[in-house]
Amino acid sequence: DYREKMEIHVFRPTTESFQVLSTVRDLPRSSVCRLRLVFVQPNASENDGRPCGSSPLSSDDGPTLLALPWKEFAVNLSDGSFQINNKPLRIQEVSNSGLGTGLNVWDGSVVLSKYLEANAEKYVIGKNILEVGAGTGLSGLAAGFLGAKRVILTDLEYSINNLKNNIQVNQASIVGENASQNKTATSFSVQARVLDWFDPEASEIWPIDGYDWDIILAADVVWIESLILPLVRTLRFICSKVAASHGYSPLILLSYQCRSKLIEELFFGALAEYSFRVVSVPVEDVKSERIQVFQIKFQTDTTKST
Repeated sequence: DYREKMEIHVFRPTTESFQVLSTVRDLPRSSVCRLRLVFVQPNASENDGRPCGSSPLSSDDGPTLLALPWKEFAVNLSDGSFQINNKPLRIQEVSNSGLGTGLNVWDGSVVLSKYLEANAEKYVIGKNILEVGAGTGLSGLAAGFLGAKRVILTDLEYSINNLKNNIQVNQASIVGENASQNKTATSFSVQARVLDWFDPEASEIWPIDGYDWDIILAADVVWIESLILPLVRTLRFICSKVAASHGYSPLILLSYQCRSKLIEELFFGALAEYSFRVVSVPVEDVKSERIQVFQIKFQTDTTKST
């Protein structure tokens, strides 16, 4: 069995490459690092182009798994200790499901939630908000706590049941906060819907009563090269459709952490190629060594002057 032995590789930012971790003393002194698990195949040839007998989990020889830095914030999101607008926001995670990363809370959503809390009057209250790659829904639910008019949380099919559960757990606080912040609203809803970045036109994310998206949230959604162009094209699809109907483009609020210089260059290069303007903004309430928040705006002939 090729799984009999396992190696741990550590990513060296200076060389942009993984190296075998021989001892814990070789770990970087920073609080986080990027690791890769490698299974050893006892019968592999020493001349197969890889380290002797090794097979990265990302190869075609075995199942694809993802190793990401562990959480920077020691936040318990299930016990009510995490609060938005002085209300406990509870999130249920599904660990070790093997389905994908959308069932866990990532640091970027914590940062983006607190950024929304600090800037609720400008970016949340009374706004129609769409979250892409919502995962567990933390950032979008925070918008609901802060008085957003409508929120739709989107992700792939496997995340939807957990998103609906998290909406239900927090429904009372969402409605209560909306009533106090936005007294003119006669109805309010937070919904979960499927949005596949490879086929955004098939998604049911469009309103039916005349409103459209003011804000798009994206928390920690950039980490795989193959998803960069689908994500950017999906954002362009949504923004251009809103611009064509209403003459303005939604503002995208992105929390981002760099896991690879290559991925970073590809992502921001794609944004520029697809006519997005990107501005880094300061985050005061939550300090992070790794995570930044960006405001991104799609530039069309009708929106470049706005």
